[in-house]
Amino acid sequence: VVPEEQRDSIKETISSKFSNFEPIAFYETIVRAYETKLDTSSFKNFHDIIQLQEAWNITRGSEKITVAVVDNGFDLSHNAFNGKIIKPYNIFTGDGKVYCDGELGKHGTHVAVTAIGKDSTNIGGVAPLCKLMPIQVFDGEFTTNYAIMNGIMHAVKNGADVVNVSAEPIFENLSHVDVEI
Repeated sequence: VVPEEQRDSIKETISSKFSNFEPIAFYETIVRAYETKLDTSSFKNFHDIIQLQEAWNITRGSEKITVAVVDNGFDLSHNAFNGKIIKPYNIFTGDGKVYCDGELGKHGTHVAVTAIGKDSTNIGGVAPLCKLMPIQVFDGEFTTNYAIMNGIMHAVKNGADVVNVSAEPIFENLSHVDVEI
């Protein structure tokens, strides 16, 4: 941990040694997932609210587009993901062993189905023709903001065209984080 009064000096020293490099300073935080009860009545007219049918008349995405979902866990056996998963990654294990950890691990699956899920008629998620790169950034019910940032960087480095991080459930407990950009 770097004392606050030393951050600017250290940041300037590091910046002077690298061209085109601006370091980010932040407090590391351990975040605990919590179960949320979804009010399914609010999803009743979801397709109408976001005018999804009109959007589908323009595009349903493309197999050339990869959407990375950085979240808590994924049920990769879900039928909405058939033939769509590429490069799954678990930040904590450093491999492709992505899993759904009970009730707390369902959020990633929910977000991914909403984004790219499809059924046999290519209808389902917002962009049902896109590929999914699931990136698990929770170890059980815990993560850190560093793990989340690593998940985002992993997605970018591995060719994701779109990166989704559902920030509200993940970052709600991070109100005291000091971030310099």
